[in-house]
Formats: sequence, C-alpha cells, structure tokens
Amino acid sequence: MITDVSRSARDGSRFGDDATQPLPRIQRIPHEVAHPFVVSRAASHTVPAESAQCAARTHAETVRLGIWLGIFALLNACDLVSTYAGLHSGMHEGNPLMSGLLGHYGFAALIGYKILVVCAVSIGVFMLRAFSKGIATATIWVCNALVCAVVVMNVLQFAVR
Repeated sequence: MITDVSRSARDGSRFGDDATQPLPRIQRIPHEVAHPFVVSRAASHTVPAESAQCAARTHAETVRLGIWLGIFALLNACDLVSTYAGLHSGMHEGNPLMSGLLGHYGFAALIGYKILVVCAVSIGVFMLRAFSKGIATATIWVCNALVCAVVVMNVLQFAVR
C-alpha cells in the first residue's frame, strides 16, 4: 500500500503546516450541575411525607412485634404457673433438662431459665427484624405456638389427673 506522506512528516516535524484552530470556548457550568453527586441543599418537597409514612410503618411494626413478644413472655409465665401447679399435685417434669435443674437448684432455676429464654428470644427477634421482618414475625409466631402447646399440655395433664 502506498500512502502520500505530507511534507511535515518528511521533514520530521510533528505538526503540519495547516493553520491551527482555536479551542472551543468552554461554558461555565453552574455549581449545582458541576458536582452532581454533592448535595448542596435538601429537596424538601417529598422527603418529609415519605419519611413520616416510613417512620409510622416502622413504629407500628415495632409495636406489633413488641405485643407478640409480650404474649411470648405471658405464655412462659403461664408455663411456669402450670408447671408449678403440676409439680405440687405430684406430677413430674417431662423435660430432662428442666428436671435436672429442678432437682439440683429448685424452682428458682426454672424461673431463671424462663427469664433467660424470654430475653434471648426477644433480642434474637429484634436482631432478625433488621434483616427480615417476615422471618422475625414467623420466628415469634413459632415460639408462641410451641410455648402455647406446652401450656395446653400441662393444663390437660393436670385436668386429667
């Protein structure tokens, strides 16, 4: 392939003889546009309404979760009362862990265990809520169902006896 080499290239100069053109004039960009990722002022026309709704929804969910945790604590208290009544009527503790605690430390160990369980489940559910509200809600429902089943079994065994 044969190409025509201009005179400036043959002479070794880097620039040709063509007249240079002036650079285009750069227009100054306003401050708000010059830094698109810098917040220069808050847009207040929609944020408060949306954040108020979000805050109200979050508060309502927290209250609802608190109610379910209160029910969990109440069910555990009912388990304590039904276990106490059953033990004083001559029944035996069916849970081997609780039976061992009752044998070594008395009924106070069962109360301490229940307090520990209520605190651990409450903290766990609130930590789960940060990741998934649905999983946190399902967890407290399952815990409530299990403790409710234990209370019902205690009452039925006490009633049949």
